[in-house]
Amino acid sequence: MSLPMSWTREPPNSKTPYDSLAVGQVTRWVWYPFGVTIRFLMRNGKRIGVSIVGLVLVALGLVMLVLPGPGVLLLLAGLAVLATEYVWAQRMLNYAKRKAGQAKDAVLRKKGDEAGPTGSINPEG
Repeated sequence: MSLPMSWTREPPNSKTPYDSLAVGQVTRWVWYPFGVTIRFLMRNGKRIGVSIVGLVLVALGLVMLVLPGPGVLLLLAGLAVLATEYVWAQRMLNYAKRKAGQAKDAVLRKKGDEAGPTGSINPEG
């Protein structure tokens, strides 16, 4: 016994709304989130790479402040890498440069005062 045609969901030989979609459109819709991610990575790849390298250098510099190694040098290198993409890192790097210049001037001034009027540290000669 078969059901009358009015009781079935779809009349025979009818198309569903999804039959009109091409395979490429369905594929594009399924892969859409991946496409957005790939496009984001392609557009911002340099910034992501600079951020990772800069943060690794800064982290290693902070670790080497406690452990033996060139901690300050790695901190400055990390800030220099980050300053190519971020304004806040550029400001921090400029501040560090100013403070380093002031420290250098203070050391040279102090060394000049110890030298005395003749310019040598030894008062005998």
